[in-house]
Amino acid sequence: MRSFRSLLVLAVLLGGVVAYLYFVDAKKPLEEATPDKPKVFAGVEADKIDQLKISTIAGGVAELQKTADGWKLTSPAPARGDDSEITSITSNLASVTTDRVVDEAPANLGDFGLKEPVAEVSFKQKGDKDFRTLQIGSKTATGNDLYAKVAGDKKVFLIAGYLGTTFNRPPFDLRDKKVMNFDREKVDRVEIAQGTSTVAVAKSGGEWRVTAPVDARGDFGTIEGIVSKLQTTTMTSVAADEATDLKQYGLDKPSLLVTISLGSARAGFALGAKSPSGDYFARDTSKNQVVTVGADTLTDLQKSATDLRRKDVFEFRTFNLSKIELTRGADTVVFEKLKGKGKDGGDAWQNAATKKALDATKVEALLTRLSALRAQSFADPKDKTGTDHPLLAVKANFDDGKKNESASIGREGANTFASRPDEPGASKLDTAEVDGILKDLDGLK
Repeated sequence: MRSFRSLLVLAVLLGGVVAYLYFVDAKKPLEEATPDKPKVFAGVEADKIDQLKISTIAGGVAELQKTADGWKLTSPAPARGDDSEITSITSNLASVTTDRVVDEAPANLGDFGLKEPVAEVSFKQKGDKDFRTLQIGSKTATGNDLYAKVAGDKKVFLIAGYLGTTFNRPPFDLRDKKVMNFDREKVDRVEIAQGTSTVAVAKSGGEWRVTAPVDARGDFGTIEGIVSKLQTTTMTSVAADEATDLKQYGLDKPSLLVTISLGSARAGFALGAKSPSGDYFARDTSKNQVVTVGADTLTDLQKSATDLRRKDVFEFRTFNLSKIELTRGADTVVFEKLKGKGKDGGDAWQNAATKKALDATKVEALLTRLSALRAQSFADPKDKTGTDHPLLAVKANFDDGKKNESASIGREGANTFASRPDEPGASKLDTAEVDGILKDLDGLK
């Protein structure tokens, strides 16, 4: 009973507190409600802004024009604009708000860093006769806001502090910093020249193949990585917009020249000497502009024929293999896959000659190890590899019978090699892995 009375008292007290808060809040003047922050430029739409001029104390003046092909930097030097960076500026111009008016008519703009603004962002929308300009001054004492004003208006107000990094941008920040622009899907040939040596690869039917200095299967991932690097490499600075002497940049005789073909069109990327900053001088060979790029560019593009060759000895995988013929000495055995029936029916393996069912787990283990063989390096075509009298000869049929491949695995001394009839120079293999494969094969007899 006493417990019930205590709960009743607490409920009454809680109700009184709620009622008090309600009536007190109800009597507060409407002026205490937080009003919506007004936009600095009412009616401005970001996608209708087609001219920009950004002046900064530290970075000079950039002038930009929107065209059908995107933004262009027209001054201080003609260049493609960085659409992403510029769109951020136009979007923020359209949405920037007055957080609080500080002074309707300040006696001294210098008190707010607005006598000589840190940055001025001027813009025109389609159809505008005159520019409208946002002038940005110093940060407030707390650093959370910036003093600002509109050119031609005395009023000083606050805008969000993060907008300082959005609007205070030197010309270099606003240009497209990609060194090369091309459609990577159309690239069908790549040549890498270093001194007197040249490595070339060509693409056909979606597959890359090394064509010089040897004819061999190409490593798809590595070659596509080179194409990606060329497409995404960005300049760290502009050394000269119109270079008249390439020798001073080491670009008269580039240390590395990568040429790509896109059908009948060609484009080139040249890498020169190291710059004082540790980067490298570079250029798109179709232009006289010299830029600098990160030092990692040389590492990513400096590839040899070995780097570009496919390292997998076999292309087949256990899941797409239909039949495999394995010859060891005078003995040949053929394993063929029987497709599983029904929704849950698993594939089975049998000896093609005897039709005897094989232990699927053991077969899968053998084929997995066989398909995982990779070249550690490549032998010279003149070297002895033992593949002319192989330890194991392999013929595989895969992709629903559409593809065939073969290889001979031999041993010369302590080294083990694999050779394919469609490639020069045998692959040097891990001897222990090959021994494991031979042991697995013996276990299936």
